[in-house]
Amino acid sequence: MLIIGVRELEKKITEKRTKIASIKNRLLNVDKFTNIDELLVELIEQTEHSNELLVLSNRILFMMLKAQLGGEIPMIEGIEDIAGSRYRTRVIRVDNVKFSVLNRQERIFTIKEAGVISEIELISANTDSDNKNYKVRLVADDNIIYNDSWDDFESRTNHEADMTAFDDTNNNKYVLLFQDIVFDESCYLEVYESYATFDYINVKYHEKIGFL
Repeated sequence: MLIIGVRELEKKITEKRTKIASIKNRLLNVDKFTNIDELLVELIEQTEHSNELLVLSNRILFMMLKAQLGGEIPMIEGIEDIAGSRYRTRVIRVDNVKFSVLNRQERIFTIKEAGVISEIELISANTDSDNKNYKVRLVADDNIIYNDSWDDFESRTNHEADMTAFDDTNNNKYVLLFQDIVFDESCYLEVYESYATFDYINVKYHEKIGFL
């Protein structure tokens, strides 16, 4: 299953490299007749494809590392070691999360202190399309960091490094993942307009102890 997943990502990387090479060739043939607006559009496209290529490459490395380590990624030189034990790692996990017909909104967690979200996972079975029919709002220090539906997150996946949403056909799961959210006072996650049943929602964060 790992090989299939890597091959799919490698195919996408090849497509991105081809597009980047094509744009690069056009940019090398700029002359006085070149339309500046078209040139700017091509530069933006090249940047977007380059960013997507980086995200896909990182995803392959993560998959291979996770497979080598038996499905667990240890915190090597973690934040607790670097900060001299002035951060404490916490985990919040809720299993079998389902919303009632009358209340399709729920605040999953609230953290009222300074810290760093290492990872938020929302996992549901892909055997029912309703399991990706939900929206998520993530707020840090009263600023909305993310606020979108699963489908919209999936459409943005190749453009953003700290968020990913995809249909994991190897494990029959819908996956939504957020990483590296820094906050000084508070952070919370809400799921709303939800028709999904989640296998689990998992949050790993590092809370600040005292003053650094």
